[in-house]
Order: sequence, then structure tokens, then C-alpha cells
Amino acid sequence: MKKIERWSLVCFSLLGFIALLSSCTKEPALEGAVSLTIVNASTSSFIVNFNEQDTIIYASGGAYQVVQKDNSLEYILKSDYQIVNAHEIISTDPLDTWNEEAMLKVNFSMPSGAIASLFVLGAATDPDTLFVRDMPLHFQIADSSMGIRFVNLSDAKTNISINLAGQANGSEVGSLAFKGITAFNAYPADASVQQYVFEFRDASSGDLLTTATINAPGSTGATNSWRYRNFTLVFKGAPGSATTPPTAFIVKNY
Repeated sequence: MKKIERWSLVCFSLLGFIALLSSCTKEPALEGAVSLTIVNASTSSFIVNFNEQDTIIYASGGAYQVVQKDNSLEYILKSDYQIVNAHEIISTDPLDTWNEEAMLKVNFSMPSGAIASLFVLGAATDPDTLFVRDMPLHFQIADSSMGIRFVNLSDAKTNISINLAGQANGSEVGSLAFKGITAFNAYPADASVQQYVFEFRDASSGDLLTTATINAPGSTGATNSWRYRNFTLVFKGAPGSATTPPTAFIVKNY
């Protein structure tokens, strides 16, 4: 295992800079660059570098490198060939410590201006990935809406259905296979909407597995964190599991 060293590397502050830029953007990546969102649906947090080596260069307290479990980070990277090198975080007391051996290395290539998401799922000893090109919705100011899509990363690898609470089973998605992902669809985010409660069910039996709630998407306050943005609702876990029960979390995309 490897403990962090708090280096003052000015050049590596670029990671923080690009993550800060990407957290504010709703537009496609800049010319000559690509936007990549890394989504951690695995059982462990991990630290990432974008190089071939197993040596992790650590800076800024890992703020733009450690992808916490059930969370995500967005990066602006060079177009064409890239590599994601991820190492499992095995301790955070008192400082981040990670395995020297990478839990996964993913190679990909995207054209300039492309937008994509890399979902990491499963256990660190046997990780799996889903890489998708994103097509986020774009909204006019008069269109008080938000974009939502769903992805099934169930450990049980079974089909799920999704409905809004109070509506028929499958009202939003009738059957979504393992590693299936929907397109972004528009949902109203105006003053008439107080809350969205999405219910994730076993597609065959109709049994409720878990829910995900979006509160106040139509807020008229100064800050509305939902309107004009796109989100992914990630389903993970397995029915009946004590260690990885069914759950869902929300990823902010663009």
C-alpha cells in the first residue's frame, strides 16, 4: 500500500483547475478537449490518475482525484487517446492510503468536443465498467425543465422498472437491463413541481427495491440546482444482500 505525500506541485494543480471548470459547464467540451465524468458505483472509493504508471501523483489533498463511493467527478481532458488509472482507497485515517496495484486501467479515445461518462461498478477485486457517450439536453431560458436519465448497475444483473410514486409500475422505464442506460428525458422543473420520487422495482415481480427523491426541482429561489441541468439516477446493489443492498444515487452531469 501507498501513503500520500503532500507535494506542492504547481503543474498538478491543473487537475483542480479542470475539475473546477467542468463543474460549472453545461456546454460540450472545448475544442481540442473532451469532458469525462467518472461515476463511482463500486463498493470502494478510489483515486485516479491519467497515466500509464502505477505511481500516483497526489496534490490538493486529493480533492480532484479521489472519487468517493456513490459519487462522481468531472474532468476536462485532451481529446484522442486517454487512460484512466484507478487505485482503491483502503484507509483514510489519518490520510488517504491506497493499494499500489491498480484496481483497473481503462483506455479510451474520443474526438474533440465529445462528452462521455465512465461508470465503475462491482468490487475492487473484480471491477466492471460502462463507458458511454453522453447526449445531454440543452434548454432555452423559457423552458423550465431538467434532464434525467437512468442506468441499471445492479449487482444481481436483473432487469428493473422505474416509475414515479403514485403512478403505474414502469411509468418511466418499463424494463432496463443490466448496464442499460436511457437517454436524457425532460422533466418539468417549474413552480408546479414540489418533488419527484422515483421507485425502482424488479421488472418481473414488481417488488419495490429502492427509491430516489429529488426535492424542490421547481424552486423559485435565487439558486435552483436542478433547472436547466442534466442528471443520471444510478441504480446499484442486489435484492436481499446485507452488504450491497439496492440503492440509488444522483449524478450531476451538465
